[in-house]
Amino acid sequence: KVIVTAADEDTAVVVDVAPGQAHDAPLLEPMLDRTLARVGAVDELVGDKGFDGDRQRHACVGRDVAAVIPSKSNRV
Repeated sequence: KVIVTAADEDTAVVVDVAPGQAHDAPLLEPMLDRTLARVGAVDELVGDKGFDGDRQRHACVGRDVAAVIPSKSNRV
């Protein structure tokens, strides 16, 4: 699976490849850190439900990034 952070629909900032069976959530923090190192500031992170989790949301808050991630159905 390919994980990409992008500045807009035409500009990839960081690209990584992970095994297809790998969970998405653990990839968020390293990708976010690599992105911040390249661009300095990120306003928001948009991800799918695979990135939903307390650790991932706290990682965004700790870096002053708004997490736009839909909640999984089992989130309370």
